[in-house]
Amino acid sequence: RDVIADPIGLSADGVLGAAVARTRELHLFRSDGQNLAGGSPKAQLAVPSEVDELVSSSLTFAEQWLFVVGEAGDRRQLLRAPADGSAGLSAVTLPDSEEQPPSYISDQLAVSGDGGRLALRAGAGPSAHDIYTVDVATAQAHNITDGPAAHAARGAVFGRDSARLALSADGTWVAFVRQEGADELMIAAADGSAAPVHLTGPLHFFDDVTRVVNLLFVGDDDLLFMAGTEGSGLDVYRLQVAAGLLSNVTAAGSTVQPFDGQGDFIANTAWVAGAWLYYLAETTGGGVRELRAIDLQSFNTRTIYGQGWAVDRPGALVACGSTV
Repeated sequence: RDVIADPIGLSADGVLGAAVARTRELHLFRSDGQNLAGGSPKAQLAVPSEVDELVSSSLTFAEQWLFVVGEAGDRRQLLRAPADGSAGLSAVTLPDSEEQPPSYISDQLAVSGDGGRLALRAGAGPSAHDIYTVDVATAQAHNITDGPAAHAARGAVFGRDSARLALSADGTWVAFVRQEGADELMIAAADGSAAPVHLTGPLHFFDDVTRVVNLLFVGDDDLLFMAGTEGSGLDVYRLQVAAGLLSNVTAAGSTVQPFDGQGDFIANTAWVAGAWLYYLAETTGGGVRELRAIDLQSFNTRTIYGQGWAVDRPGALVACGSTV
């Protein structure tokens, strides 16, 4: 019978893979036929004896390391092992959350574009926790928020109502969504050197802007996100992090701060292909769906197709170079 837990983890280049079997077995493999450190393209890694179960949905490759969340009794641990199979799993020590070691760790880990830093939620439980970052090479961890609160799960890497925890390409910045009745977008230095900054506060957005989704760092300094009023519509906004400049990219709602969040679409599906961000926009006026795109170099927008159609799943459209 099938003993492999779903899903498996893959490295960014697809060469390395990891799978959990029989609850607590961790299997590492190469897909290119080359050998791991033990002289074989596959290996079973040692797991600490106190770990009862490995959470397969947390399997994450970053640089030369494999990370996974393990359950030990009523507590969770963040574990890592060299991705070449040369050693087994060992625990990563996280700083305290409200003077207690975290007992809960989310199984959704975010990774910076260069693979050098992780971001995750951890604390007393899924409804009250902190945002942490971990330096991949050294395993040094930082409590970024230093005060438990409800924070949105990362969700899918990108898509509908997701991507709500993100790192800049170089791992310098971490952006996340705090949930206190409404979505509140925060950004902080990923090394914990400064307190988080509230981006959707009253200086920048009206109070009725309650929804923030699809955080996307473009390179090291530009953060895109979709925000708007609940039940109305969204716009795509851009933060130039170093300069602290906020602008409305799609400009359906107000373009002067504080932004009113009165965009003209409901995020259906979004994806990145090459230097373009594509998204399906379902307009609030008549339910007409449009395929739109944002150039991730100039941040100009355009409508690719807008005749009204019925596509509502990520795999239904395939972007090709000749479309724009």
